[in-house]
Amino acid sequence: MKENKQIRNDRPQKAKISGASFGQIITSVLGGGILTRKSVMKQLPFLIYTTLLAIIYIANNFAAERQIIKIDRLKKENEVHRFEQILMNSKLMSMSQRSEIINRLKTTGLKESLVPPEKIYFSTPANQH
Repeated sequence: MKENKQIRNDRPQKAKISGASFGQIITSVLGGGILTRKSVMKQLPFLIYTTLLAIIYIANNFAAERQIIKIDRLKKENEVHRFEQILMNSKLMSMSQRSEIINRLKTTGLKESLVPPEKIYFSTPANQH
């Protein structure tokens, strides 16, 4: 009957990390002792790869944000230059009107020609020999 009292426990036990307590695990992680374990050493290349990918991803986001800021600044600058160009074109258009030119020429002593221009014709074209 003594054999019947011995009970076999076939249920899986909770996984313990090498029989260590929670405090020992934290100490191992913070102290760097976890990095010397064989299972972690096998995963080290993958961890380095994922870390590098994360760094590249973050750097790419920063670069994209810088480009967006630069594009916005250039759009504003372009708008200012466009307004300046419109203003200058309107000034040029008003300055090149015939009446404005005549008024400006009065101060220099030049007068407007009253004879209309004529077209000059040659009997033989100048390019032929």
